[in-house]
Amino acid sequence: MGKALAKSLQVAFYDLDDLVVSNYSKGLYSTSTEIYKAYGDLGFSHCEAEILKSISLEEGVLSLGGGTLMYEHSCQAIKNKGPLVFLSLHLTLVCQRLEKRGLPERLKEATKTKPLIEILTERTNRMQQLADYIFPVDHVDYTSENSLEQACQELLNLLKA
Repeated sequence: MGKALAKSLQVAFYDLDDLVVSNYSKGLYSTSTEIYKAYGDLGFSHCEAEILKSISLEEGVLSLGGGTLMYEHSCQAIKNKGPLVFLSLHLTLVCQRLEKRGLPERLKEATKTKPLIEILTERTNRMQQLADYIFPVDHVDYTSENSLEQACQELLNLLKA
């Protein structure tokens, strides 16, 4: 949805995981998963926070990972960068999508100590508290350009309201 929104606004799109790779790979790592494994959860979150502090989002859309805002230093770094939108998806659908594509490394680690549904509920609650806007995306068909365009227009209307 972020890419479609950036395209609609004719601004740059940034994915935080990609920015972590480009800033912290040091020629040793080619994916955010490899960096996460090397730095650990807290180290990875500090990488995210440093990028969030340094990036200018006046003319861009940034996609955050699901665990990014669980850390206060990341929340502080993203403050005043522009509106924070939580793309809300029913937890049943989140679980279905995660089953299909597999758990990201951060969730794999977290599920060693807590059930997945508990982690996802905590994340959802945190994002609802922090977000300037909550935009439900249960109805969006990500394989349909028309559905994405319509959702982007609805989100833009929400942001303008």
